[in-house]
Amino acid sequence: MGMQVGSGSSSADPEVMIEMNMTPLIDVMLVLIIMLIITIPIQNH
Repeated sequence: MGMQVGSGSSSADPEVMIEMNMTPLIDVMLVLIIMLIITIPIQNH
């Protein structure tokens, strides 16, 4: 019932998840930066 990724071999390839998807990491970092930009002036006021 599993989905095979990559070549048609039935064994698990260790090379499948070598490259990490950077888009969610960049999105999270942008949200954190925006939250810091908003909250730091409020704290200093």
